[in-house]
Amino acid sequence: MSFACGSSQGPSFSDLASKTKLSVAQISNFYSFFKKCSKSNDDTLTCEEFRNSLGVLGSKQGDFISSRLYQVISDPKTKKLTFVNYIMFLNLVNFGTKDEKLSHCFKFFDIDNKGFITNNDFVTIMLKLCEFISSLTVSQVLITQSDLEILYKDFMKKMKLGNKLNMDNFKA
Repeated sequence: MSFACGSSQGPSFSDLASKTKLSVAQISNFYSFFKKCSKSNDDTLTCEEFRNSLGVLGSKQGDFISSRLYQVISDPKTKKLTFVNYIMFLNLVNFGTKDEKLSHCFKFFDIDNKGFITNNDFVTIMLKLCEFISSLTVSQVLITQSDLEILYKDFMKKMKLGNKLNMDNFKA
């Protein structure tokens, strides 16, 4: 089965399965969900559609977080999330290497796409994560306040290398 990706014909589910650790059946199920979330016919999601697809993470308290995630995984030219990008991100989250995940995490914290993370970038993300976590019920919490404190302490150690954190220092 093939699907349109923007104006050109995209890869088949089999092609995507060969490039990921997802099965054709899983990709087909994700495609059905993706199409339900999309209000367009071009196999893309807008930021709002993506946010709505996330459930709790897409809630009002999670607006900044979900929007930032959308910016990281969407097509930089069209500013839309293609199904291929969506599948590649799901594959990364579930099966990516530590370096691949760190690379995306770095992009998430590098708010202005400068190639480095400033203290302000880090504090902004951390505050938004804390806001979001405090809005959740206990059963919805994926990361705890103490996890964020450990992350912050580790970040501050790395920031002693200078007032900017590049990708190499981030992965260290």
